[in-house]
Amino acid sequence: MRRSHAVRLASITATAIATIAVATTTALGPVAQAGEAAAGSAASSGTAAARDTAIDSTVAPVLRNGRVHTYSARQMERVEAQGGDPEVLAYWTPERMAEAKPIDEPGDRELVGRQARALANQLALAATAEPVSTYSAPVAPQGVRPMARRTLPINTGKLFIGGFESGSWCSAAAINTGSKRVLITAGHCVHEGPGGTWHRNLVFVPMYRGHADYRAPYGKFQVATMHAFQGWTRSGYFSRDVAFASTYRNDRDQRLVGAVGGNGLTTGGSYRFTATIFGYPYNLDDGLRMQRCRKEVHRHGDRRTSLASGCGYGQGSSGGPWLWHYSSERGTGYARGVTSYGPRSGFSYIASPHFDSAVRDLAAAANRAF
Repeated sequence: MRRSHAVRLASITATAIATIAVATTTALGPVAQAGEAAAGSAASSGTAAARDTAIDSTVAPVLRNGRVHTYSARQMERVEAQGGDPEVLAYWTPERMAEAKPIDEPGDRELVGRQARALANQLALAATAEPVSTYSAPVAPQGVRPMARRTLPINTGKLFIGGFESGSWCSAAAINTGSKRVLITAGHCVHEGPGGTWHRNLVFVPMYRGHADYRAPYGKFQVATMHAFQGWTRSGYFSRDVAFASTYRNDRDQRLVGAVGGNGLTTGGSYRFTATIFGYPYNLDDGLRMQRCRKEVHRHGDRRTSLASGCGYGQGSSGGPWLWHYSSERGTGYARGVTSYGPRSGFSYIASPHFDSAVRDLAAAANRAF
């Protein structure tokens, strides 16, 4: 590994630790921010908007022998060379992956209540119209033949999350960036939200197939760094419930996008667009197979989120990509949203944050991180 890479990793580690320290001492809750908005102060609104899009980053923590551990820069280099931490990867056996539960499964009253409060207290910040802008274009995987009428993308899969009694999962997808290491998911799939912590032992399995003998056909990619908006980590706003993560190579010495390709990323434009939405909802086929749904989406009332009705997705679909201009032949599209939340009961709709230029900055932070 080149020295310049080691220096950058050391900088990331120090910055991440400092960021976490600030988050635990200066965080303002959603009620306090809502009070600021009600005061009608232009200065307060500007400050709230800046907090909304500020970025929290961390080296992905791991759980070992009941204790949370964060790699040093030298340890990150070793994990990269090994194709992931053997202890973390070994935890996710086929049996544990099959037994995992969606991270926001029904009955988790603490999480459901926190999300409901966050949604109720969400700042009524006006969404500034932005033109459609493309951060990156889709790219096909290396050495994988295109498939005629491919219905499911191999760049989308399950994001497994350790540190829970049974293990948990979200959905996620690879994004094409310069580093070829980045994935996109929901903010609550990497961080618990206000007063919470970063999740541990995250491993991405593209095209996870729970019914197959070989459930990780393209390998396992351990998460290296995680990046989310303070609008989610400190305030719990669903309009900022999106995250990016960088990943280590798999055990075949492949970077994520090299192995499975990557979607492009588009921001701005209208809340109305046609989306092909993928994910692993627990209520369809027990979350063992990826699901696909194509819908016309629109703004969710006056919120800064888009809504899709009729997919019937439940928990576990969180973090799944909303792809614009999806091509079945290429198996790629442009990420323009991720599944974030749904109704308190039932499966009548799902919703995604509206992607603005701040999402580009978040993607760029993940691309630079490793």
